[in-house]
Amino acid sequence: MESITFELRYTSPQTFRLDCQQQIAMRGLMIRTDMTLAQFSALAVKIIAPDGQEFDLNGEVVQVLPGQGLAIQFVVGNEATVENIIKKCESLPADQESPTSDQEDPQVSQLGQTVPQKGLSATAKRQSLKQQLDAMAVTEKKAACLRGRKDMRMLLIRDRNKTLHPFVIKNPGITLDEIEMIAKMPGINPDVLRTIAKSKEWNRSITVCRNLVRNPKTPMPDALVLLARLPKSDIRALAKTNNVRMPIQQAARKLVLR
Repeated sequence: MESITFELRYTSPQTFRLDCQQQIAMRGLMIRTDMTLAQFSALAVKIIAPDGQEFDLNGEVVQVLPGQGLAIQFVVGNEATVENIIKKCESLPADQESPTSDQEDPQVSQLGQTVPQKGLSATAKRQSLKQQLDAMAVTEKKAACLRGRKDMRMLLIRDRNKTLHPFVIKNPGITLDEIEMIAKMPGINPDVLRTIAKSKEWNRSITVCRNLVRNPKTPMPDALVLLARLPKSDIRALAKTNNVRMPIQQAARKLVLR
């Protein structure tokens, strides 16, 4: 039986870029529709860029989110088309305004009939991304670390495969807020903590330094160097607490007595 075809027509370059970076580059897409299909159902997707260029992809349903839509994964053989979509995305100008959550873009249609759009909740979006990640090979996850947006990065930095973690902080879009949060995560690859500690850009943040010093997984030599950069009030607190490693507490006590 011929597979169902969905057509996604974008008018906003920024929305197109957002979906490219957050979903299409990860070899998947969330289609907002009321239609319910069985898991692993085959379907075709026609993506129409804001300039009218068309791209045809084949995929399968990896998750059905009732009332939200279908999370799909592009099947093997679509890699070249995905790369062409990304190149197109990068070549388009940015919008003057950011897309809003209720903006009807892209327009979704199926067999020529417009499908009513539904805004995705944050939980649904996260579930969709998690499904995409679960279906990825390690090499694809590494690419996602380097190119993915914030919600993708936050999932990958918690991945049990810690060899992925260093690639996340190499993402050119990563922000200081994210680094501050990563610096206090004890489950992170210690190489990531070492890299953050040695970065002149990131260790200028007192919050980054404070979180690294308190993180039990930060390599001790790096933690001791950063300790001296903390405000006196932080150092006095570290000298009194038993919730940090003993060498940190002892070094803090020596600094207080100076």
